[in-house]
Amino acid sequence: MGSKAVFGHMKKAHSNLESAQMLFDNGMYEVAVSSSYYAVFHAVSALLASKDMEFSKHKTVINKYNEEIIHTGLISSISFRSLTALFRLRLECEYDPILFIEEDGAKEALKLAQAAVQDILDYCQVNNISFECY
Repeated sequence: MGSKAVFGHMKKAHSNLESAQMLFDNGMYEVAVSSSYYAVFHAVSALLASKDMEFSKHKTVINKYNEEIIHTGLISSISFRSLTALFRLRLECEYDPILFIEEDGAKEALKLAQAAVQDILDYCQVNNISFECY
């Protein structure tokens, strides 16, 4: 845990956000949704790691983010709503063989991810939480 985990998660958040954009631009919408989710997941994981909390299960990360960050009013609920929406959409994209995401759905997922990651970065800046990769 510690600063290496915080840095690693934010680096992955940034990488996934860039990947989501490239995948979207190339019409690979389902994979763009997945990368959008992982961008937010890793940004949230970085924030939790900065508070000495590290979890391996996605549901646990989501629940702890809600309990430890959102419910305390430390950050707006926008990033939490985006995280949960993207989590559900990612699961549907990856496991539903008849669901195919169109451009509009992938575009919305990418916008949610960009806004959520920015919300977390803004919180971190205001609270002097530093990420060397930014």
